[in-house]
Order: sequence, then C-alpha cells, then structure tokens
Amino acid sequence: MIDHVITLVNGTWAQGADWIKDDAPLPSELRKLGEGRVRTFPFSWSGKNSHAAPVAAGCDLKECLLERAKQYPSAKQTVIAHSHAGNIAFYAARASLIPDLKIVTLGTPFIQIEPRRVNKILDMLKTAAIIIVLLAMSLAAIRLLIITSDSGLIEGKSDLAATTIIGVATAIYGGACFWLIYLGGRKTENWLNGTIFLAIAKRRQWLMNELSATCSSRHRLLVIRIRGDEAMRALSVIDRLAELPAASIGLLAGISEIGVLIGKATSKIFGRGGSSLFNLCPLPSSSL
Repeated sequence: MIDHVITLVNGTWAQGADWIKDDAPLPSELRKLGEGRVRTFPFSWSGKNSHAAPVAAGCDLKECLLERAKQYPSAKQTVIAHSHAGNIAFYAARASLIPDLKIVTLGTPFIQIEPRRVNKILDMLKTAAIIIVLLAMSLAAIRLLIITSDSGLIEGKSDLAATTIIGVATAIYGGACFWLIYLGGRKTENWLNGTIFLAIAKRRQWLMNELSATCSSRHRLLVIRIRGDEAMRALSVIDRLAELPAASIGLLAGISEIGVLIGKATSKIFGRGGSSLFNLCPLPSSSL
C-alpha cells in the first residue's frame, strides 16, 4: 500500500535534470527508506527564467498533484523542488487546494513583489514641460531683441521704451506658449491617468496577485539552502541590475528638478536685469 507520494521538480535552466529521474540517488534512497510504501515521480518543466514559465509550470504541477491524489487517495503528498521550482510548488499548492501538502525547497529564491511608483514619470514630464516653456520664453526674448534691433522698430526710442516694447511682446509670446503647453499638459495628464497609468496599475495588481508565491498555513514547508551558493550570488547581482531602471528614473527626476531651479533663477535674472541686457547689447540711440 502506498501511503506517501513524492514529486521531484527540476530548477531553472535544468529541464529533465538527472536528479529527479527514477534511477537517481535521491528518489532511489527515498523509496528504499519507504520500504515499498513510497512512490516518487519526476516533474520536468521548461526551466526558463521568466515570469510566464513558472506560472504555467505551476498550473501543470497542480494538475499533476490532483491526478496523484485521485490515483492514491489515502497517500500524503510531498513536493521536493529546486531553485525557482519552489515558487512553482507554491503556485500549484495555492491552486490545487490539496490539504496537508508538504513542500521541500532546495536553494529557492522566493519571489517577493513590491509595487513601484510610476507617478515619477508623470512628474518628470511636467517638469520637462516647465523647462520647455522657460527656454521658449528666453529664446523668444533673444529673437525679439534681434528682430527689433534690425527692423528699426525701436529706433529713436529710449532704452526704457525699447525695454518695455520687447518686454510686453515677450510676455505675450511667452504667455501664449505657456497657455498652450498648460492646456496640452492638462489633457495629456488626464489621458495618461485615464489610459496608460490605469492600464499599468491594473497590470501591476494582476502581476502582484499572479506572481506572489506564498505558502498557506494548510501546508508544511521545509526550506533548505546553502549560504553563498552560486545561484544566490548570481540572483543577487540580477536583483541589483533590476533596480537600475527605477534608479535611473529617480536620477532623471532629480536632474529635472535642478533644471527647474536653474530656470527659475534665469527668469529672475531676465526679469530684473533687462537694462543690463541692453547695456551688453546697445541699441541704436536717438542721436544717430
């Protein structure tokens, strides 16, 4: 009579690994210790290191465990899983609802899901729009200065009058640019919030629910791992590399904030130092 069924699952990049086969040392020793009351079964999956592969393998393992439960209704079940297969065992246990399922993990990097703030991207876009407005106003002031100097529009006028004319024209042009960008920014923000960021939020929640690998209190778990093994070292490096995109967005957001401060300082210089600008670029005087 079989009273214990053990399923062995290969790890990442190890499809059809030798250690899960019936004639391998581990399953052979388990059957020997069980004295005929233990059956072992290999379960092989693709071993691909992706989000989709373990989830799909979890569904297949669930069907396998349910089939074993029908085949041996009175036997207890144990899953021995290596590497990411530990998470696959969690997915299968969550979906199969098999009571008293025992899971043994060997060097498993347990998946932890943490949401990231995507609002930084929107803040960066807003900051970029402000910088564009400031640059447009500055370029408009310089362009108007050149045009009025060449056209003789302010010929015969005092420096104060010339400054006033260019300042008003610049203010009108800059205000129009700012208003257009403001309206466009509001519409763009509403569109991003209503479509792109909403879709991202839904996708993020789905991924968190789908990829969260947890062991229920109904199951018994044994975790076996070696400190500093090659898999853990490699995965720690991958974790650091995975943080680079979020760190890059934070860096760009910080740089854009510095750009806003520079833009504000520039606007103050142009606002207060109009006369000094004309001193540097003298206009034709009325005496000429």
